[in-house]
Amino acid sequence: RCQRIVQGLLSFARQRPTERELVYLGTVIDSSLAILRYQLRTANVKVARQVDPDLPPVLGDEHQLQQVFVNLINNARQAIEGHRRDGLLTITAAAHDGHVTVEFRDNGPGISEANLVGLAGGLAHSGKIPFVSSFACFLTCKAYDQLRMAVALPHLNVKVVVSHGGISVGEDGVSQQSIEDVALM
Repeated sequence: RCQRIVQGLLSFARQRPTERELVYLGTVIDSSLAILRYQLRTANVKVARQVDPDLPPVLGDEHQLQQVFVNLINNARQAIEGHRRDGLLTITAAAHDGHVTVEFRDNGPGISEANLVGLAGGLAHSGKIPFVSSFACFLTCKAYDQLRMAVALPHLNVKVVVSHGGISVGEDGVSQQSIEDVALM
């Protein structure tokens, strides 16, 4: 058992050239979870793995996908660890309309709109085109300074997508409404 763990860690850490081949994402998810099994257990994070058994393989680099999955799982663990005594990470992999999706969801606290906009500004500064999405009043009221200073003034390419601008929609209630958001944006 120890040898398998050490071999897995060495394989994960080893740098290698990109090799695109058919990859079974269920296998990559399992190997990623195996690397972080101890950390998840000691942080009291339960994992719900929901992988379609008929999931087709995808073309990709298994090693790079594993690095991405390990980082996403570790980020979820860290987010949960600081805020909850018991956590849940749900990993879902499914195929729809010829596309395969893998979704990582945790019950951690999430990210504030201000931090989200600041992060998007940093990504845009490095050449990426990030999308930021939230309720209109949260982005305009809680993150207006970050939108102005980190995105608008340096003329960065950040796509801002908002909903519920100035209106009440169904069960979301009044805390997501704001008239000011129309004037600010």
